[in-house]
Amino acid sequence: LFIAVPAGGGGTMLGGWIIKRYELCCSSVLKLLFSGSVLCLLSCFSLLIYCPNHQFAGVDVPCDQTSSPALLPDLYAPCNSKCGCDGVSYSPVCGANNVVYYSPCHAGCTERHEFGQKEIYSNCSCINPYTSIELMQQSKLTVELPVQGVLRAKCPSTCIMMPYFLFMFLLMMLFTFSISLPALSGTLRCVEEQRRSLALGVQWIIVRLLGTIPGPILFGSVIDLSCRLW
Repeated sequence: LFIAVPAGGGGTMLGGWIIKRYELCCSSVLKLLFSGSVLCLLSCFSLLIYCPNHQFAGVDVPCDQTSSPALLPDLYAPCNSKCGCDGVSYSPVCGANNVVYYSPCHAGCTERHEFGQKEIYSNCSCINPYTSIELMQQSKLTVELPVQGVLRAKCPSTCIMMPYFLFMFLLMMLFTFSISLPALSGTLRCVEEQRRSLALGVQWIIVRLLGTIPGPILFGSVIDLSCRLW
């Protein structure tokens, strides 16, 4: 929101300002439109920037040491079989082993503690105490966890790609909206006055057929394919 709104409004104003400031003719407007489209296309590669996912118990790694990786994905294991986790809603927690668990119940936790705004669960049977100590010491959590404990918070990440992604995403939004007015201006200038309404109608039909209709379907499919657990 803090990127899309300023970039969208600023890009729209930028496109109109360039046309007015330099008094561009029809051919210059079309060149501006082409250049902006190329830059917009190149900036779309920012969507390929990503941070690696945290290990998710029952999805990427077994819930405990006795479960076989061949059975993944499986949120249930002997360590949480007696916890009655059926029907428990998604409430992710970060374990002392730096692994994300579906919920404190799925981590096999039996005790709950509150320290201010921090919510900690301890005595979690799915966390191996012998492998948790070393990883816990490397963790950047702002609260010290029990060896077999989990915290209701995001696991710490060392990924530094987020600022680069946000910057490239800002440019993509800026270029996308900056060519909206040049596209409208170019259409109106290239077509005879009596045919401008028809030209705008055809233009928006093409935009709808090639962009706004298949776009959400395509991106929705990509999001569904990237889902790690249904």
